[in-house]
Amino acid sequence: MPPISEKHPGRARRRWRTGLAAGVVIVVTGTATAVAMPAASAATADTNAYYVLVNRHSGKALDVYNLATHDGAPINQYARNDGNWQQWRFLDAGNGYYRVQSRHSGKVLELPNADDGVQLVQNTDNGSTRQHFRLADSAGGHVRLINRHSGKALDVWEWSTADGAKVSQYQDLDGDNQQWRMVNLGPVVGTPGTFTNPIKRNGPDPWLQHHNGSYYLATTTWNSTITMRRSSTLGGLFGAPEQVVFDLSGRPNGCCNMWAPEFHLLDGPNGRRWYLYYVAGQNVSDFNPTQRLHVLESAGTDPMGRTPSGPTSAATGNWTPAS
Repeated sequence: MPPISEKHPGRARRRWRTGLAAGVVIVVTGTATAVAMPAASAATADTNAYYVLVNRHSGKALDVYNLATHDGAPINQYARNDGNWQQWRFLDAGNGYYRVQSRHSGKVLELPNADDGVQLVQNTDNGSTRQHFRLADSAGGHVRLINRHSGKALDVWEWSTADGAKVSQYQDLDGDNQQWRMVNLGPVVGTPGTFTNPIKRNGPDPWLQHHNGSYYLATTTWNSTITMRRSSTLGGLFGAPEQVVFDLSGRPNGCCNMWAPEFHLLDGPNGRRWYLYYVAGQNVSDFNPTQRLHVLESAGTDPMGRTPSGPTSAATGNWTPAS
């Protein structure tokens, strides 16, 4: 017997396991008259539920790589986190087959051809048999996903346990790297939709609080002001006036480029007050090294204080730098 290659240990293991599987077939065939094989049971999926698919060998979950939403994006394995990019819905494709749809992208799993080692990807649902999979039972409640076009099983390539490792296909050997545990996360509730942000256009890093019947919104301004909007409804924030609550001008270490504001009602040395945290820097060409975290304390329990009569009047007393 030639020595096992050290250059490609994974491939060597795959060949060894293939040979072992062939040996098992020979033994069973030789004793078929004496041993009755158990009837295969048909695994099924709830088509109204989302699942996480966890590989038996690696313990990692089937994952849309880099949270992609485009056709042809690779599907790999990654540490389980139950994000939408790791959640899958089984859609009936007829005759015991399913289309496996990503909750994150709405695309379905596809094996582009019948080659061993081809990368599993996501694509728009087009009815192709390359997108159809049946569930085959394995030990311990695990299943194998068998592609209708190729007849091969989904396979964590080369028995990898690494995050980001390729998921592919290979002949069905019932290896642990081809077995998946289907973790039911619960029923599908409605169909996700999309909408255009109705609150504030061009308002990055939004921070929203509800207090005493009003919604308060602050966002990054990238200038020398901290602004807020207030409305009794979320929709009303869209047309609510933008009010300056603090002016950073003249502050030597934090005059400009304000971003990432957030505010919290906390018990402080002066009683219950709002504390507003933000990042700002100096007015220099390379301002990134000057960026620092700053905090302001409110004069009372209303984030915007008294109703301002002008664009900067709220900065004259409601907020002060916290010591």
